Amino acid sequence: MALLAPPSLAAALTRIALDHDAPFWHRVYALRALARAGVSLSDENLARLLDELCAREPHAAREGDRPFPTTPPLIELAPFASRGARRAELLARLERVSPAARRAWLAAMGPCADHRDEELEAWLVARWIDDVAQRSPEEEDASFALHLAEEHPDALDVLAAYLRVHPRDAEIFEEIRRFPELAHRLGDEARAEAAAALVLPRRDLMRHFGLAALREAVRKAILDHNDALLDPLERPEYPRYRGALAFLEEDEEGPAIATDLLAHARLHENGRVDLGLVLYKRQRLVALRHLQERGAEPENLALSRAILLDIAKNPDTRDRPALLTAIRFPDPAARFLALDVLDAVAEDGPAFRAALEYLAEDPDPYVRLRVSGALARRGNAARVQDLVEAARSSAEVGLRGTALRLLGMLAEARDHFDLFERALLEDHAEEAPEGHSPAVEQAAIALGSVFGPEATTALLRGHLLAPSNAALDVIEAALVVVLDECEGKPRTAAARRQEITLRDGGRCASWSPFPSRRWRG
Repeated sequence: MALLAPPSLAAALTRIALDHDAPFWHRVYALRALARAGVSLSDENLARLLDELCAREPHAAREGDRPFPTTPPLIELAPFASRGARRAELLARLERVSPAARRAWLAAMGPCADHRDEELEAWLVARWIDDVAQRSPEEEDASFALHLAEEHPDALDVLAAYLRVHPRDAEIFEEIRRFPELAHRLGDEARAEAAAALVLPRRDLMRHFGLAALREAVRKAILDHNDALLDPLERPEYPRYRGALAFLEEDEEGPAIATDLLAHARLHENGRVDLGLVLYKRQRLVALRHLQERGAEPENLALSRAILLDIAKNPDTRDRPALLTAIRFPDPAARFLALDVLDAVAEDGPAFRAALEYLAEDPDPYVRLRVSGALARRGNAARVQDLVEAARSSAEVGLRGTALRLLGMLAEARDHFDLFERALLEDHAEEAPEGHSPAVEQAAIALGSVFGPEATTALLRGHLLAPSNAALDVIEAALVVVLDECEGKPRTAAARRQEITLRDGGRCASWSPFPSRRWRG
């Protein structure tokens, strides 16, 4: 009901929202349905819910067999008091509750909300900072300030106040790397320590080093970190290392330093990946040449995968030679990723056809399945049936999910509604450790993209049976898209897929079987 948000059920939804005996999530979803439908609460009903909210301290622990409170949180009531006299009344009520209650409501503003209320959140942050200023900040305050600082930089005042009177450890450098302003709030001594640790922005580092000395310090930090990675008895210093990489990304000599280290230094696999990506971001063609010439070497396979994943985000015609080379790498992940990108950009020249013929007998089942997808896209009807059989009966859920993803991108997908629906409702196997349910997720994307409003009933049933948070999120994204289309203009399958991807954050749409498999051993 929260997704459908029918205004005709406003009275019933209001009764559920006001019912103290209704389960917590029933009340929350009833309020969300009302908000989505644009139906307001009466002044009396809003006052009842606010009275209930303010009467319960959200930070208080339950005692004994006392039932878990079902009161909807502040963020779910905010849409009904978003402006004017209602907003003023809400803020007046929040002024009268305890500081602990305000802090608890602030902490709950994001995780389960339908939409953020930035104005209310900013008010609660400012009020919390004022509350902490009346006493000595505690460790819990410092952690909470760090959590808020990304979007509310003034929260760093609380963290700085805590750090001034408590012992500081090496973790402070990671915090300063994320929030350089923190060093300025802590004073000159902290700024000097942060500069020595390379965690300040380039312009600030230049005030403490000459350029030549700074580049040498960066080089040393990278080599020291790699030595620690190669020695099981050493503990790497990540803030200093990350600061060094950040400097290389900005410095005009960064690509040259990265190239030199990749060519001559004894590097851990992870170090090669990091330096290769620095090079790729700054000088794409140089990184691609490195991929072509040395990507197949055992020590560079992880770097090859990382560059191929970055290429997939924004393919370019200049990538073609490197991708055609990567198709013949000894690493199945590299072959799969290279083929995935080439297929996505509709590559179809003689070299690509020869590569498909070469990979048709690949020892890895995922690569062979990916070849079937590429050939099916180019009109090979027999390969469409290969995808159908793999989606229906492969032993591994990753193979079934891959087949569903590839089939869902074809025009022939419209002939296989039952297959996608069965996968959505029944194929709930999960991948460890990522927690994906590939068959369910890819079936939901295909149903929403290919069938649009025709898939509404199947998606609603899938929403009730979703086996994981990832599956629930992508099914909900697909539902929102198809329900919006019911009330608006028809969309193409490509437009629906793009919208589902945006709403899902790309988490499921960009799923690949390879990051979850143990290719390193």
